[in-house]
Amino acid sequence: MTWKTNRRTQNKFRTTINVPTAPKKLLRMKTKQRNTINRAIGDLVLTPNRYFDSIPLAQIFSVLEANDAIPIAEDGTAWSGFLLGEDSRTTIELAHPDTKQQIYGMDVYVPYNNSNLVLAWHRMPSGRYEVTGYVS
Repeated sequence: MTWKTNRRTQNKFRTTINVPTAPKKLLRMKTKQRNTINRAIGDLVLTPNRYFDSIPLAQIFSVLEANDAIPIAEDGTAWSGFLLGEDSRTTIELAHPDTKQQIYGMDVYVPYNNSNLVLAWHRMPSGRYEVTGYVS
């Protein structure tokens, strides 16, 4: 059995899905904002001989939030979770706080279309972590 659709059902389907939207000016991170965030993250993680007992997500996220960038998950909600592995890398989407909308009772953000947080970490033989990070 094949599922058949026509234009009328496709258009009806599109109108029933709540897709968050935002003004174009809030969808692009400005270069000055990105540079400010990268300097602050660099001061935190890129200083010589700076190793951590755990990956400093709380400090990195506070730098982002102080500069109007909210880390978000794939579904647009605020990011929550943990990072695993001795040697890995991840990319986390970012959004402007003013793009927050209520959809089905959840706070959903519209991500920037030009910026992500990139984190990489390596666990040293001593058990401490070397962390690098930047906003692309």
